Amino acid sequence: MDTLGIKLVGLILAVVSLTAGSSGANAQQTPEAGVPIARTVSGVPQATTPVAAPQVKTVGHRLNGMKILYLLRRNGINVAPLNDETLLADALQTNISAGLLLGDGAIVARLPRAELEIWEKAEVPMLTAGLAPNPLSSLSTLFVMENDGNERSLRFVGLDGGTGLSLLTSISATVSNDSRDAREETLQVGQRLRLMSPVSAPQTEGLSSDKVFVNMAVLEGSVTSISRSPSGRISRLTISVPNFSSTSLGGVTVNDAGETVGLIESGNGNAAEVIPIAAVRRAVDRIRAGFKSRPRPWLGVRGAPVASMPVDELVLKGWNREKASRLISKQLGLVLTAVPPRTPASVADLRVGDIVTHINGGKVTGAEDFSSFLGHQTGKVPVRFTIVRPESRTPLVLSVRLNVSTNPVLEMKLAEQRAERMTSPDPLLASGIETLPIAPELAARLNARGGLFVVFVHPHSTAANAGVVSGDIIESIGGKLLTIAPFVGPISGKLALEVIRNGQKLEFHVSTETILPDSKP
Repeated sequence: MDTLGIKLVGLILAVVSLTAGSSGANAQQTPEAGVPIARTVSGVPQATTPVAAPQVKTVGHRLNGMKILYLLRRNGINVAPLNDETLLADALQTNISAGLLLGDGAIVARLPRAELEIWEKAEVPMLTAGLAPNPLSSLSTLFVMENDGNERSLRFVGLDGGTGLSLLTSISATVSNDSRDAREETLQVGQRLRLMSPVSAPQTEGLSSDKVFVNMAVLEGSVTSISRSPSGRISRLTISVPNFSSTSLGGVTVNDAGETVGLIESGNGNAAEVIPIAAVRRAVDRIRAGFKSRPRPWLGVRGAPVASMPVDELVLKGWNREKASRLISKQLGLVLTAVPPRTPASVADLRVGDIVTHINGGKVTGAEDFSSFLGHQTGKVPVRFTIVRPESRTPLVLSVRLNVSTNPVLEMKLAEQRAERMTSPDPLLASGIETLPIAPELAARLNARGGLFVVFVHPHSTAANAGVVSGDIIESIGGKLLTIAPFVGPISGKLALEVIRNGQKLEFHVSTETILPDSKP
């Protein structure tokens, strides 16, 4: 790999937060999951009391060269021009995370790059014409690492929008699991827990250098707070873990008996928020139900339980501090943190900062109640949302007509990306086109003078409607040869694209998208 390529991989480690990798890597896990590490892993002291937790696994997510460049560009990083070496790189990087083995052999995990699997499962075209072999015919490879170092291939089933958890199933023979879940009613403040998550380990002398080595790190922590909904379910579980770091996100927490308490959702300093195991199970049920039944209603919002929202965050969303404190003490409602334009929520005038307290008269205490109420809707009858708003003295009742979709998680992702495009200074992105710069030698091989390689065309964008597809090379815009990405030009208006496809020159006219006021049908 040349110097520029080396710099690129270093940048990947810093920007995309991939924690272990090699080209074409196989995996090696040591020691056995559940056995505490005798030495220090990456300077972090380990737990010293043994705990057996065979349900905690290491999940690998291997990305190829094209996908890494795509992720870097999505993060606003200028990348090296696309060349043959990058196109043919099977696995430049491997992301590792903890996985929880369920009783039927399936695995649930928080995948840092789960959106890649959403695109693949939705069969959104990434690259089509002009290249052989197709470098993104397989966007990524998912696998679970066994204790003997062997890999078992996994298939992505779906993503739960409420918790961010992904469900994976084994392509090969499934493995049964006799682990137990901790009972919610037995959890107490001050109780000791272990946090288990894989971390990269040094190369073992004498073994192949193309392997990735990981250790299952075990950290001791304790329960600091437990909040429960009126139904008695745990709505918020916080633990304190000395030496907590971002590598522990998605880790599995277990009690002294090795029973599963939950998965780490987020962390700040030594404090970490846990998704309780009962909520994990319900998320898995939602994914499986959605996988079997279609279509499903979708609203187009993101939110967080008021009970777990810091006062300062509510203040940032327009709430008076005193009023925000009172709302949090009531532990009622879901505060909306994102409402992209052109969604059913936006059309109905729901706004960021609104707190949804009731849906069709039923109390909303958190994300699960919210998802459950909406999950029973058909989209044919308007839904009554009771909300409180920072500037309103009394609650408001809004009538919301939901849309239906075969993939609500994907719909939300598309809506958020559409909103991002509408405010982008890159006119190509504003029209729905994501590109990478292309090296001269690769451009010449594809019968182009240069230009930008189209990595992705957003569905339903003006570019998609005009006929631009992934795999096209935009050679020039308005007769001006392109050599950089992003293209710098007029932010709004029409663009005349000269495109090379299968060696043939084509022309397309696209318009940049702008944010327009939502209107009810």
